Amino acid sequence: MSNSSRQMMKAVTIPEFGDAEVLRVATVPVPEPGPGQVAIDVAYAGANFAEVLYRRGVVDVPLPFVPGIEVAGRIRAVGEDVEGLTVGQPVAALSIVDSGGYAEVVVTSADLVVPLDGLGIGMDVAAALPSNSTTAFLVLDRVARIEPGERVLIHAAAGGVGSQLGQAARLLGAGHVVGTVGSAAKIETAKRFGYHEVITRDRIADAGEFDVVVDMVGGPARPAAPAWTGWPRWGAWW
Repeated sequence: MSNSSRQMMKAVTIPEFGDAEVLRVATVPVPEPGPGQVAIDVAYAGANFAEVLYRRGVVDVPLPFVPGIEVAGRIRAVGEDVEGLTVGQPVAALSIVDSGGYAEVVVTSADLVVPLDGLGIGMDVAAALPSNSTTAFLVLDRVARIEPGERVLIHAAAGGVGSQLGQAARLLGAGHVVGTVGSAAKIETAKRFGYHEVITRDRIADAGEFDVVVDMVGGPARPAAPAWTGWPRWGAWW
């Protein structure tokens, strides 16, 4: 089908690599779902560092490019072989494979879509969860292979991924979860994210021993990690 006969929409595009000033609102064709995909009318799109990397050209993407790796909205259309999702259903989704979330409509795999029915989560909050929550569970479950009762140390506890890691660790059965932050002003914020204890990084030497350490800071924070018995399982992410 030619672009002239397709519906059009507004999207934020990267027409050339550079600073934020290169971003442009453009009119582009509305994407259509293929087999195993859904189209979503975007209500909110999450803002991530990935979009900065795309814009700067760190990631080699074809231009013009529509960024946006996570969204929340309502299903607009479903492709063939999609089950359990219906038109009009509120959802959150990862659009990370082909990006495209900074638009009025995005298409993504049905496997990356989560219904919001009955969860009590607004779309504004839901749009910020898919990337960070998925990352948190992959790091702890697939990489660190956390076991029930273990002690877990998480750097950057007040950040995007850090806000999910504390909660994910608790859900996966961690016995004690400690988060570190860069300043005392962030302690109360981080405490809301499931941590048993939150400390500033300059107190890390007194934090005790840990089975799992998740480091999103790197640099001097890593060798300053507390003593442990044996070798901890690291889930590094930066």
